[in-house]
Amino acid sequence: MKQYRMFIADIDDTIRPKGGTAGPETVRALREMQKRGMIVAIASGRPLWQWLKTHYTEWGLDRQFDLIIGMNGGEIWDVRKDTVEYFHPLSQETLKEITEKMYKVHQNPFVYRDGYMLALEKDPFMEMSAKRNKNELVIAHDISEMWAEETGKILFRTGSAEELVPVEQYAKTLDCDRYVCFKTGKELLEIQDPRVNKGAGLRHYCEANSISLDEVIAFGDADNDRTMLEEAGFSVCLANGQEDIKALCDDVTEYTCADDGLGKYLFETLLKDETK
Repeated sequence: MKQYRMFIADIDDTIRPKGGTAGPETVRALREMQKRGMIVAIASGRPLWQWLKTHYTEWGLDRQFDLIIGMNGGEIWDVRKDTVEYFHPLSQETLKEITEKMYKVHQNPFVYRDGYMLALEKDPFMEMSAKRNKNELVIAHDISEMWAEETGKILFRTGSAEELVPVEQYAKTLDCDRYVCFKTGKELLEIQDPRVNKGAGLRHYCEANSISLDEVIAFGDADNDRTMLEEAGFSVCLANGQEDIKALCDDVTEYTCADDGLGKYLFETLLKDETK
């Protein structure tokens, strides 16, 4: 495999299992890439405040990541320049429209506010998510609170993949050029401005830092990684990833995220001359 100047990866179900931690080989690979002077970046659907800035200490890395993309590209922290940029949040009017339309098939949307998650109702799925991410869960007093402030996206969580099917099908019938829906997990649907995505965030960073996209190797597993994988010079899907994402990537790891697939793949390819 050719050498790449920049590495970028999704976090949940790519670097680590959702709610878990990165495996030892993956952590060792991240440290080795930093040691070799590569630009090492992470990209997530979560907001920057939701632990993205502290993952490097959690995983025992020597320094912070060079780039952190949050909210699927809605937030970009260029660590080297120490600048944070925000892109195309959903307006109050658009949030109201989405909430009222989606209420027909899903009665408990949630949004990210500064430092907490706001849901319309309390349910076990939301409580489990808040506990897993160590976040405060706030329940709205009235449905209008869901659109009281503009925000990066609105989300809909179900108890199973089967329950999400009709929700996703209905969301895709909402023909609108102001928002788009996509799955980021078997039970999670997100709606966001179509101009916001991880690929746009990666492209913005590379243009600002004179990096060719051909010099980027990217890893992901789900729909919200699609544009990032398409933009990168070389793309890899985890073995546990969605089948359509595997199909568009240049390669697929042999092992799943839970089996330390990212780290094992890197040491078999990009870092294969490195010995333990």
